[in-house]
Amino acid sequence: MRRLFHLLPSRNQITKGTGQGLALAHSMIVGEHGGRLTFKSTVGKGTVFTIFLPSDSRTS
Repeated sequence: MRRLFHLLPSRNQITKGTGQGLALAHSMIVGEHGGRLTFKSTVGKGTVFTIFLPSDSRTS
């Protein structure tokens, strides 16, 4: 499922999105902040994305 986070042309003709949302979110969360972005998808119900970010020990 790694390809889920690749840049792709938008397939949604209604909202006219750019197709970059998940790729940018993944890049920022994982690449810039050392976090994780996971998801669970259930057919007919939807998809839940969960963001995990490391705590900053300097602020604790």
